[in-house]
Amino acid sequence: MDEIRVHFLAQAKACDDLGSPFTARLCRILARHLDASTRTGRTVLGWPGDVHADAVSLRLCGGLHQLVLTGADAGLAAVYPPHDVGDDEIATAVTSAMRRFEDRRAAATPAAPIFWLRMEPLSTDDPFATLSLRQWPGKRGLGTKGSGGAMRRLARCDYHGRWIEWIDQP
Repeated sequence: MDEIRVHFLAQAKACDDLGSPFTARLCRILARHLDASTRTGRTVLGWPGDVHADAVSLRLCGGLHQLVLTGADAGLAAVYPPHDVGDDEIATAVTSAMRRFEDRRAAATPAAPIFWLRMEPLSTDDPFATLSLRQWPGKRGLGTKGSGGAMRRLARCDYHGRWIEWIDQP
């Protein structure tokens, strides 16, 4: 878990150096406040791969930013620039956004499912990732089914987009 926090702080410094002050601030806040009270927190804190090579901090920040850009989470948008709020308000809004996403997942039905793409390590020994499509709740015919809903593995890929090997589907 300490490796994750060190990773977020190193990314914050890099963001500062590259002129991205809000992302730097968000990384520092996540390093201090990220915990296992949300599924996202548990996933990040228990990351099985190389957090640096997998750019976990930027992936989480990018996901949060996507919620703001698409208007999917007004509470989170209210603490993003140009709004001037304190770190505690940002931390609370981030945790609330993570919980709201989990609530949306719980409210999904077979008639109104949610889908998401995931890129995650194949194993702790493999430096590459698997790209998969998940549907919640699961639907027959999409692929394997488990506690995470139905899943279809789409590709094996490099985390940095240098290559992708698509998997032929039946």
